[in-house]
Amino acid sequence: MPANTIRLNSGQTLYIEKLIQSQTYSFLLEGLPNNKLNNGIVDDLKTRGSSEPLTVTTFLLEPERRKDHRPPRDPDKALVAARLGLYTEWLPRISSIAVLYTIGGKLNDPTMDGKSLTLCFFQHTFGIEEATKLIQSVEWDRHAAEFRHWYS
Repeated sequence: MPANTIRLNSGQTLYIEKLIQSQTYSFLLEGLPNNKLNNGIVDDLKTRGSSEPLTVTTFLLEPERRKDHRPPRDPDKALVAARLGLYTEWLPRISSIAVLYTIGGKLNDPTMDGKSLTLCFFQHTFGIEEATKLIQSVEWDRHAAEFRHWYS
């Protein structure tokens, strides 16, 4: 099987048009990450995924969030953190965008050529192995959208 393909459990073959991976916290952090910051990171990943060329529809695999509920040592800061929900929260190390498609298969519209999905997700390590497992976990027929080649 070519390196840019993934076989789903259904037997269907997905083609990887593009896989973009970067460190989730690749910017200068002031303090530790919290829910508010992480919500912004997740929203930004969805926005970047939606703006990828060839994107018909975008789907986010919700990331696991590891929370650290230890309050700050300073009682005043602990009170503010509790009220604002600013306890430390970590996302997985790597944020990823995969632009995927299939040719043929189960299509509702016979004039269409295949299905496409831009998938946004987080993983613990760089590389295709963990990405493949996460991609395979998606209900392809439920989330992918039918498309027609521009040259058809």
